[in-house]
Amino acid sequence: MDLLAIMIVLANASCTMIGTPELEPPSPEITDNHAELGEVRAGDAVTSLEDRRRELEAPTSSELSMSIGDAGSLEWPLDGDLIYRFGREQRPNGLVLNWNGVGIAGLPGSPVHAARKGLIVLAGPFEGYGPSVVLSHGNGFYSLYLYLEEIRVVEGRSIDAGHVIGTVGGTDTAQGPHIEFQVRAPIDGSVPEAQDPLEWLKPRAGR
Repeated sequence: MDLLAIMIVLANASCTMIGTPELEPPSPEITDNHAELGEVRAGDAVTSLEDRRRELEAPTSSELSMSIGDAGSLEWPLDGDLIYRFGREQRPNGLVLNWNGVGIAGLPGSPVHAARKGLIVLAGPFEGYGPSVVLSHGNGFYSLYLYLEEIRVVEGRSIDAGHVIGTVGGTDTAQGPHIEFQVRAPIDGSVPEAQDPLEWLKPRAGR
């Protein structure tokens, strides 16, 4: 599958926006259904990325070998406060949100770093999120950096942990300037699914 086809799949999947809640106030049951549909479409998008990953990773496959055992070892992409956490959030008005990542607040334009060595499989606009970067860490493991202001990497290249991949955006969102950070992993050999990033990131004292 060529890159254009992947981008089309990603754009279609983002109509329900990976990790972003439905903002209309239907009943929680309806909202949950929408969230589940979004996750299915998101899974389809990540599945499509797998073809691209295998193609791009061929020369560097020995260097990209993330596994379940690496949980708790990822570097934080941004030093900021958490403004939302992975999973379900029910608001007082009955609205249920289903986050597939964590929101990390930051000043607009602040650098965002790669959480781990990886291969850049997407670096460009992602409908609903604006500029975004997706890194493959091998074996079907991904990290996603959404709501960027600028992108400072090029698709198809390998980068080390700590490399600046872009800058904080999200100024037009209800949450204010921030990034959304996601981790997707093929648990039990399945299609990569959203995981709680806090289980993969290094613990932070006092946060």
